[in-house]
Amino acid sequence: MTRPAPVRLIVAAALTALALTGCSGGGDDTPSGSPSAGGSASSSGAPSTSGSAAPSAVPSSAETSGIDPQNPPEPIASATVPAVSPGESDPKATLTVDLLGLKRQDDLVVATFAFTPSSTDDEADWLYAWLGGQGWSPYLVDTKNLTRHDVVKSKDGVSFASDYQGSKFSSGQTWYAFAAFAAPPTDVTTVDVAAVDGAPAFTEVPIS
Repeated sequence: MTRPAPVRLIVAAALTALALTGCSGGGDDTPSGSPSAGGSASSSGAPSTSGSAAPSAVPSSAETSGIDPQNPPEPIASATVPAVSPGESDPKATLTVDLLGLKRQDDLVVATFAFTPSSTDDEADWLYAWLGGQGWSPYLVDTKNLTRHDVVKSKDGVSFASDYQGSKFSSGQTWYAFAAFAAPPTDVTTVDVAAVDGAPAFTEVPIS
């Protein structure tokens, strides 16, 4: 099995992709495979401790995202959306989505997330399945310049974000993820973050 590349190496590759394509990350094109959890969020924007309270984590996802699973950062914002359990046996399954960080790195902004399902179904599956068979395409909105920043992609269309079919996780287990975006101008210090469909965007999130 291929060892996942750490986020610092993926960021370097994303910067190269930006340089080669001249991509600004803005625009209003809707990315393909945007996620949907099939319902509205039950909470938004308010800090929570769900990421740090999870009883276990997927080690490979933590390594790839640059997170210490023994000492994860406190969430900046959190939302809980309806989810689809792997065996589709729990109609009350939910997925907590935590935004853990939003950091400017040269010409990129890198966001880190934590996903923790809650279900009576004890099977493990990909984020893709928990989202009801949908992909994951987060994006940022620069409200100052009215521009949208999608995940940076290579010339071959490879997204510089965690693979939503990369590793499986079960109820109560946290799966960490990252996504790289072209950075807004340096005078932009906050953005809105659309973490997952079905949840309201996290607004005015500071870029560190």
